[in-house]
Amino acid sequence: ADPYAILLAGRSAASWYGLLPATPEPLRGDKRRDPVARALLVDPDTAVGNWISGRRELVDGRAGAAALRLELASFARPSSLLLMADAAAGLSAAGRFEAAWTAWLLVEAARPGDPRFALGVARAALAAGHPEEARARLDALPGPHQRTVEVASLRARVAEALGLESSSYYDQILAIWQQVDPADAEREARIAGARRLDEEPGRPRRL
Repeated sequence: ADPYAILLAGRSAASWYGLLPATPEPLRGDKRRDPVARALLVDPDTAVGNWISGRRELVDGRAGAAALRLELASFARPSSLLLMADAAAGLSAAGRFEAAWTAWLLVEAARPGDPRFALGVARAALAAGHPEEARARLDALPGPHQRTVEVASLRARVAEALGLESSSYYDQILAIWQQVDPADAEREARIAGARRLDEEPGRPRRL
């Protein structure tokens, strides 16, 4: 790799992490004064430069551009599982759900059973229309990982996608959610919705 490109990539990382002053908004993309843009000008294939650019695009709400940069970063350093996972997350953010699901499956295959990636895999499965796959990943999480707001809320969405709102399984999910965050408004809304379903004429009671 070009030594100057490596130096610029380091500067772009330092700018991103706040070790150097952030590039003012009007100068972003200026290939002379924006270290992130300049690093990519000198070496368009740099993993660090593309990753920093992708993360910045994601924060700025440009998901499509972010997904492209994060994919390029992963291609540039295919041995990096974290870059692979970030590329998969970028595809999800860009609404490319089937592509994201495929990308997350590659991450999962590289590190089976790693709980760091289970939420990403489950979210991608649900978004791509595979709620059973999402449920399998969440059910396989170790006990301590089950008791978080993120997992409880995702499990509720998966159960709803499977049509299980009137089941004891759904009640158990909401009970765990209540324990980890009693004041969560999203959980309260789901409880109210489940009660309304129970009150519908002719609907079977919870099992």
